[in-house]
Amino acid sequence: MAFRTTMVVKHAFQILFRRHCLVAKVLQNYEAVMFIDADIGVVNPNRRIEKFMEDDVDITFYDRIQNWEIATGSYIAKNTKYVIDFLNDFANYETELPNDSLHGSDNGAIHMFLAEKLLPVGALSKSQCRQIYENSKTFDDLFSFEACIRKLMRSESKFGKVRILEKGNGWVRDGWLTNNLWNPRVDFMLHGWKSSQLREIPVWELRPVATSRNQWFNPFIGEFDLKKCSPGNKTWNYDSRLIGTVYGIQKSLKKIENEVEVMKKKSLLRVDDIL
Repeated sequence: MAFRTTMVVKHAFQILFRRHCLVAKVLQNYEAVMFIDADIGVVNPNRRIEKFMEDDVDITFYDRIQNWEIATGSYIAKNTKYVIDFLNDFANYETELPNDSLHGSDNGAIHMFLAEKLLPVGALSKSQCRQIYENSKTFDDLFSFEACIRKLMRSESKFGKVRILEKGNGWVRDGWLTNNLWNPRVDFMLHGWKSSQLREIPVWELRPVATSRNQWFNPFIGEFDLKKCSPGNKTWNYDSRLIGTVYGIQKSLKKIENEVEVMKKKSLLRVDDIL
């Protein structure tokens, strides 16, 4: 299996594109797959993946809270011909990346890929989005490109077999947005759990505000007993210092969402500077 998978995906040079080819391969053995980045962890096992799936949707993405990016670090894919072709096409999209441009690898490419695949014929050519993408030199330029694409998509969240969950409705978010505080009524998974960035919890009381992206605190107490890792086990021990209130967390996240909307509009105003 590993050897054959390697042979299948070897054509994808960049690992960030190769991983989507690998998902397409593995997916064929399952009814559905949730793809997640290596630094995403389940903080609340009582949530169900099925909650984020719809019968008439084959692949589900989500809108990141802290910007206007469609995340490529996690998605839910069903085993259908449409999705397998979709993922293979996206893996091959590395050959379409613009030369001499800060394109953002698969994070940036997913926006152009989806626009080409999902928007009405002519919508993309009438905009300046592709020109911005091809002339992007900085991350500010890249964000302007992504803002351009999201403007074309308007407020739509469903495009046939593809769905993009709106902010705050996804299964994962970055922990630093609320100082690593979480609540079981709000959260399922948290992003940003890199072992090199794990820090001790401060002695003072934490508030649910955005802080450093380069640190996180362990929400669990004690060691995991792998023998108890079975369906239905709810004996997870949490550090109460990191459990925030529903109100406090949602208020903080909503504040960030509102700020991001303003930033997105400002980013669109930079188009003339880029071109």
